[in-house]
Amino acid sequence: MRAEARRQLSACCPGSHSVWFLQGEPAHFDYLMYPLHSSSITGLDTCIRKPLIATCSLDRSVRIWNYESNSLELYKEYQEEAYAVSLHPSGHFIVVGFADKLCLMNLLIDDIRPFKEYSVRGCRECAFSNGGHLFAAVNGNVIHVFTTTSLENISNLKGHTGKIRSVVWNADDSRLISCGTDGAVYEWSLSSGKRETECVLKSCSYNCVTISPDAKIIFAVGSDHTLKEIADSSILREIPAFDVIYTAIVISHSGRMLFVGTSVGTIRAMKYPLSMQKEFNDYQAHAGPVTKFLLTVSEDGCLFTWRVFDKDGRGIKREREVGFAEEVLVTKTDMEEKVRAGSDEEGCGKSLQAPRRRRALEALCSPAAAGAPLSLQVLSPHPPAAPSLPPSLLPLHPPVILPRGHLVLCAVLHP
Repeated sequence: MRAEARRQLSACCPGSHSVWFLQGEPAHFDYLMYPLHSSSITGLDTCIRKPLIATCSLDRSVRIWNYESNSLELYKEYQEEAYAVSLHPSGHFIVVGFADKLCLMNLLIDDIRPFKEYSVRGCRECAFSNGGHLFAAVNGNVIHVFTTTSLENISNLKGHTGKIRSVVWNADDSRLISCGTDGAVYEWSLSSGKRETECVLKSCSYNCVTISPDAKIIFAVGSDHTLKEIADSSILREIPAFDVIYTAIVISHSGRMLFVGTSVGTIRAMKYPLSMQKEFNDYQAHAGPVTKFLLTVSEDGCLFTWRVFDKDGRGIKREREVGFAEEVLVTKTDMEEKVRAGSDEEGCGKSLQAPRRRRALEALCSPAAAGAPLSLQVLSPHPPAAPSLPPSLLPLHPPVILPRGHLVLCAVLHP
């Protein structure tokens, strides 16, 4: 019995997901928990159309998480360290800053695939605009602004004399706010490429900046143990941090709450308008300085998601007019391969649905289809047990073809 056990154990392959026993049948193993970052998390972002979180780390990986299912959706390792990441509002694209380049990537159904690279080295801050038509990337003391339609560099914002530490868009994407180690907080006009307001305090090295929902007040935190309210190029108030350094800041959608991260890993929640007294709540979270909000990441390599409650313990609810999107990106080549594989498996003449799916795909991907409206029917190889009408797609006018053959199907399923 022991000899048999030894023979079975000797057939195990360390690091493999499957173990082949003597009988030739594989035993499949699943992760007990999803693999986490093994080094400091340097970038964090989320989007409005999908329940996704994007993170990057000094462990040279980029990960896409789902905060509804608490699962890891996509994961990829690279040769270089990743310093910054931003997630497009649609949830279909990310931009990642590496040591030697800036990459714009597609989030496919099973892969993270680059389709455009820029020679922006050591980018440690990047951000898509709220509308998704622009993105900003920082290179030292310069902010490069790119358009996502033609993928061109449309503006370079110069004025900082030190490294830029944080950039944020205002609500309508007409302005960009930045702060840096030079003690400067600048508000840039995207139409002119010039500074509209500026507030410089050489004694402070700023860590993070945000702007109120009405775009009237800028909030900045830095090395001088204060939180500053800035308007019209002037500091309105300085709120003491009480023996900690604020490292990150974000404001709620309502504008009534401010959340700041500290150098000792705590999250501080404060009501707005701010009080000069100690009227806030501290929550211990990380073992290192908090770097991003309100999903929080830190130099300790941990990612936290937070739920906000009011003083009576009730969760804060925001009614969504439209639910989260379920569309995914699939390349034309991958889709054609899956169709061919499906037709081979079903066998010629045994199923009418595989040829119909193939014909629908060929019609969708043909050049002639680019200018004609299409109405497609979703064909399931396994019809539901309960009698029902086959699901169908609303007409498409026409399908959207992205660079390098990436196909976006924006359609609504209805019973």
